[in-house]
This record gives sequence, structure tokens and C-alpha cells, in this order.
Amino acid sequence: MDCASFFSLEPEGNILFLTPTRNLGDLDLMSVSESCQAIVERFTETGCRHVVLDLGSIDYFGSTALGLFVRLWSKVSQRGGKMVVCDASDNEKTILRHTRLDTIWPVVTTRDDAVQWIEAAMNAAGE
Repeated sequence: MDCASFFSLEPEGNILFLTPTRNLGDLDLMSVSESCQAIVERFTETGCRHVVLDLGSIDYFGSTALGLFVRLWSKVSQRGGKMVVCDASDNEKTILRHTRLDTIWPVVTTRDDAVQWIEAAMNAAGE
């Protein structure tokens, strides 16, 4: 099993949409955590600047997935990009709130909201 069985990656313009395709429990994801580095590499290869993490297909992620999201965010930040979370379940919002990552990554309702947030942030920055 590789990371492709856990995520869908869709580059569109300068945004990479990352969508987990199944719940990301630690035991399952730990077995493929090294291959999940491929997601970070894929982001680098796409030339995308921003990431929208679409959690609509799942209702849970564990600390291993959270670590992956933080590593990806680090790469996004290095490019001067933004990372936005959309369609998070109540459980996922609680995890993001408890880790205070919701203060770094905006949590919005839909993909369209995420794209609008990124566009507004870039406009505000004069880009």
C-alpha cells in the first residue's frame, strides 16, 4: 500500500488540492509514512504555491497525518504560499483547535471558500 491509496492530489493553477480518501488513523498511515514524503515531493514538482487540504471525504486524522500536514505546510511557507483547510468535520476542527493549527491554517467550509481566501490573502499582500 502506498500513499496514493490514502490521498488524491489535484494541481489546478497555483493550488494543489490534497484530499484524503480514507480516514488517516496512525496505525494505517505509519506503515506508509515514508512514502507519504512523496506528497511533499509532488507539491514541489507541481510548481504550485498553495495547498487546499480538503477533508470532506474523511472524519478523522491522527498525529502521523498531522505531521505530514505540518511538513507540507513548511514547504508551502518556503514558497510564500498559503495552506487552507476546507470541509473539516467537527472532530477534525477539534483536533486543529487543540493543536492551535487553526490559528495558522484558515478552516473554511468549501473548496470555493478556500480558493477565495487564498486569492484575498494574495491580493492583500499585493501579489
